Amino acid sequence: MYFVITTLADSLGGYVSDEQMNSSSGSVEQSLTVRVPANNLDGLVNAISGYAGELDNRNINVQDVTMEYIDVESRIKTKRELELRYLELLKQAQNVEEILNIERELGTVRTDIETMEGRLNYLKNQVGLSTLRVSFYTLAGEGPGYGSKVLRSLHGGWELLQGLGLAIMYAWPLWLVVGLALWYFRKRQSRRQG
Repeated sequence: MYFVITTLADSLGGYVSDEQMNSSSGSVEQSLTVRVPANNLDGLVNAISGYAGELDNRNINVQDVTMEYIDVESRIKTKRELELRYLELLKQAQNVEEILNIERELGTVRTDIETMEGRLNYLKNQVGLSTLRVSFYTLAGEGPGYGSKVLRSLHGGWELLQGLGLAIMYAWPLWLVVGLALWYFRKRQSRRQG
């Protein structure tokens, strides 16, 4: 089932962000956290449900972060306006004490902006990608099914093909030397015959 889920997630533009496996007498339990583009979540859930031999439990929880996203965006805008006012005050400061006080306040505002931008980026990630937690188990003595073996072999074959292609690319200096040697050998042979 692991290979089925990772292959499905990959094909839908997602990835496995966390994986845990526990083995106890009689069964092996795995838990995966899958991140997938929000518009592909239903397709992934349906595909995994189709592969599951028996579904013991299914729980779907939706968390809407739209209001928090709008709130953080608004607070960043307000802090940026405050930052601009401090920069104007800094230009008008007349002594060192005023400059230091304004720069201290400016530093605080910039720190707040950076913190809120980090939160905004996190919320963008939450909106763009959905999180799916899948837990499944295999009873002792049960091996992977035929479909899972086929997917695993296809995945392994693809990995082998990619590895072979990379090995050929890594050996480019060798191919260059062999090509030059053949060229030199043929040129020498043609001189002897001619």
